[in-house]
Amino acid sequence: MEPDSRAAWGASAIAVADFYRRTPCEWWKVDEAAVKQVIAWSGRSLEQLRASEDYKEQFQAMEQSENYIRERYRDNSMACDAAGSIFDAEEKEYGVMRSK
Repeated sequence: MEPDSRAAWGASAIAVADFYRRTPCEWWKVDEAAVKQVIAWSGRSLEQLRASEDYKEQFQAMEQSENYIRERYRDNSMACDAAGSIFDAEEKEYGVMRSK
């Protein structure tokens, strides 16, 4: 994978981790060791990943999805499910979310 692709993927993964740290789910947790691996693998610093457009776009997309689901269904259970569809919980190499 090319360096820019790694950085983009890494930024998206960090956005997911940051989102779920802020908005905890009952059955998902952030794998902090995996987060460190993603940062190292991306070739960028955490600050660089968070400053990227890829990070901002991913975080914003998750916020919009969560807001829509909360307004429509009055809970976040479906929003929590989104973590599994974005990064497979069984993906051990670069995914950052794990089932509890």
